[in-house]
Amino acid sequence: MKAHSKGFSLEKMAEVLRVSRSGYYEFIGREPSKRSLENQSLVEEIKKVHKKSRGHMGAREYTWNSRSKETHTPGKK
Repeated sequence: MKAHSKGFSLEKMAEVLRVSRSGYYEFIGREPSKRSLENQSLVEEIKKVHKKSRGHMGAREYTWNSRSKETHTPGKK
């Protein structure tokens, strides 16, 4: 919504997306959750491994690699 605020009114976007304006403002002021931070950390680690392998490491190799290092990976969501 923030990215489109110059072209559309916040009130109209909230109506179309079926969210309240107060809920939107609460959401943008909220701190990231623990899971969100863990996921971001995992994404950064995967990007490093992918780059180090020059784009050749897939999901199986990453899983094997992370298990051999005993790295915690988040479970199902």
